[in-house]
Amino acid sequence: MADHDSRPPARGDEAELFRAYNHELVRSVAGSVRVSSPQVIEDACAFAWAEFLERQPDRDRNWKGWLFRVAQRESWRLESEARHSPTRDVEYEPGTWAAVDQRDQYAIRDDVEDAFSILERLPPRLQRIAMLRALGLRQTVSLGGRILRAG
Repeated sequence: MADHDSRPPARGDEAELFRAYNHELVRSVAGSVRVSSPQVIEDACAFAWAEFLERQPDRDRNWKGWLFRVAQRESWRLESEARHSPTRDVEYEPGTWAAVDQRDQYAIRDDVEDAFSILERLPPRLQRIAMLRALGLRQTVSLGGRILRAG
């Protein structure tokens, strides 16, 4: 049975866009919202990139602004959800964001580049599943009305 996917196909530039813009995205979102933990910012940015992969916004328009707004709104949603949950895993105190050692930044960049070089060799459907796994989703996931098994 053929895989009929109504979503736009990957354009092949996603890995490079991620490498070039993710650090700035995380920094921009962190500076624009009040959140309980750095993990909320990371989760919100990961969600925005997953939406980017699924929707493939026009590169000739303001895709960076679109990505920022998606991450910002997701961080607000996650924060609201955390405030209304009975327990919180992590309490954030202002001024406690840990600086990342520059050697760690290089190691992280190298790991991301290695992962994307492997990901680029996969068919588009498997790329999406691999990204969902990388984002920590291990269960069955519904994207755009389709069921994908991430693990």
